[in-house]
Amino acid sequence: MCQIVGGADAFQSIETSVGVYTLIVGSATGGGYISGRNVNTWTDFLGTYPCSAIVGSLITAPPGAISKIDYLTMQWMPTGTTPVISILANEIATISGVGPWITLQGVNDPPKLNPSATVLQQRFYLKSANQPVPQELNNMMIQINYPAANTPDQVLTLGVT
Repeated sequence: MCQIVGGADAFQSIETSVGVYTLIVGSATGGGYISGRNVNTWTDFLGTYPCSAIVGSLITAPPGAISKIDYLTMQWMPTGTTPVISILANEIATISGVGPWITLQGVNDPPKLNPSATVLQQRFYLKSANQPVPQELNNMMIQINYPAANTPDQVLTLGVT
C-alpha cells in the first residue's frame, strides 16, 4: 500500500479550468501543499518515489515435481534506469517479507543481436545471482525494483525460461 510522504487529508476532483478536472490532494498539516495529479510528471509533493512490484508466487512445476529454470526475461520502456530483479526461490513471501531475496544480473537479450532502440530487454540468469540460488524450482516469486526517479518506468513483459 502506498503512503503519501507527509500524509494527506483531503482529496477532491475540482474543475481547474473550463472542462478540465484535476484530482487535488491537501496536506495533512496546516500550511502544507495542495497538489494536483499531472499525468506528465512522476513526482508527489515535489519529491520522487521508488517503484516496486512482486510477481507470484509462480508455480514452475506441478506438485511433487521440479523444473529447471535457466533465466528470466523482461522488457521495459527505455526510460529511467534499469530495474533491479530479485527472486525468492521455493518460498512464498508475505508483505512482511521472507528472504532472502536474491538479486540477478542482467545481460542484453537476445545476446547476439543489437539492442532495440524502442524497447529494452534483458535476460537475468539464475547462475548470475549474487549468491547461490537453486535452478531446480517448484515455485518462485519475482521482485522488480526501480529507484526513485521522475521517469515513466513501465514493465512490458516478464518471462520465465
